[in-house]
Amino acid sequence: MADYWARDSRIEEDSALRQLEEKVHYLMSTLCDAGIISSFDGAGINVSDDVAADANTVGGQAPCG
Repeated sequence: MADYWARDSRIEEDSALRQLEEKVHYLMSTLCDAGIISSFDGAGINVSDDVAADANTVGGQAPCG
């Protein structure tokens, strides 16, 4: 799989590897939103809809307070 910024369709749903992928997508999305990650030429990076959905899933389960 060459597209590191998209969901890997080879990973089975509800597997431990899929949960890890969701957590990595959360980190990727959070870092992009904070402007910490950019392309080599300094441009901002927008994550794909499937990566953003994973980030929302993980972020929605974060303990607050």
